[in-house]
Amino acid sequence: MKSINIIVLISILILVITACTPTGQVVQEQEIEIGFIGPLTGFATFVGQEMVRGTEVALAEINQEGGINEKELKIIYEDGQCFPKPALNAFQKLATFDEVPVIIGPLCSTSILPVTPMANNNKLPIIGTLDSSEDIKEAGEYVFSNGFLLEDGAIKMADYAYNEMGLRKVAVLYELDDSAQILATTFRDEFIKLGGEIVVVMVHSLESNDYRTELLKIQQYKPEAVYAVVLTLDGSFFKQIKELGIETPFIGADNFGIQDVIDGAGDAANGVIFSYQIKYGKENQALTEFQEKYKAMYGEESPGILYAAIGYDNVKLVAEVMREHGTTSEEIKNGLLQVKDFEGVLGTTSFDEKGNANREQHINKIENGEFVNIE
Repeated sequence: MKSINIIVLISILILVITACTPTGQVVQEQEIEIGFIGPLTGFATFVGQEMVRGTEVALAEINQEGGINEKELKIIYEDGQCFPKPALNAFQKLATFDEVPVIIGPLCSTSILPVTPMANNNKLPIIGTLDSSEDIKEAGEYVFSNGFLLEDGAIKMADYAYNEMGLRKVAVLYELDDSAQILATTFRDEFIKLGGEIVVVMVHSLESNDYRTELLKIQQYKPEAVYAVVLTLDGSFFKQIKELGIETPFIGADNFGIQDVIDGAGDAANGVIFSYQIKYGKENQALTEFQEKYKAMYGEESPGILYAAIGYDNVKLVAEVMREHGTTSEEIKNGLLQVKDFEGVLGTTSFDEKGNANREQHINKIENGEFVNIE
């Protein structure tokens, strides 16, 4: 009888000890996981990789500062490829298997819009990080747009082209891609509205990096400039322009604003003017400081500072919301709606009642192998 009592006592002690260990249910999780959907493979791999690097810089800072209420913050990365099906699969995995309370991304409009019904049905907030549009802004209460309205960049570029550059006849060239089409169509409509003429519109397939056929056809219309939205980021587009002896000025959108374009094109990219989400220049102290943090972690400056900064800013934003409002999906959603004047690398973020942040765009130029702000 005595031995039985001892066995019972030992069993009780084991249960108590187990309950106080990491395998017991009394102890709470020491980590908080959030989701990320971006193009980790495919044509926009560079963009996704730079975003991930930016998020890692933010994670290191956040966890060094004590994490989220003394819990370490972690990110589960999933590949959305900027296409509907991979983005849907990524969302499904993060929502049902990982059960994350919030997802940063998707990045592209082609992957954000297909995911929005699932986000609303699952009551799981997602934060669009780069592309925005009128459709995204009206996508539902669990869809937040911290990206840049595509139309704004095209409108700003059209206004600058007409009023500052004095252009009156422009050709348009764009990739067969939803975002590129929005930019091209908006530029066309705005330029015509201002009094300009679009002499020709050419569409290029994403399957080829050879633009020579379209470039030669465009020259037959004798445009004063070409508004181009191409997704080839290695500078080969401008090399082809130079090889063909084309001297027509080129203007464009954010696809021209990454270091790889300059590195790949060399002096062939000089003179290009484009709308961009970053105001380049040494006077942008926040950008300079972030570039220093990036270099300290990776040993080099970011070749795609916009995308790295987007990753950084959105992780810091979510961390601040979770610290102040809680870590459940509903608490995060309500907290995001209260964000006003959050200072990030890319400027100030404030969400309106529909979860939309209205971000400013700038006009930059490539001069002597460097990006400079001109408006």
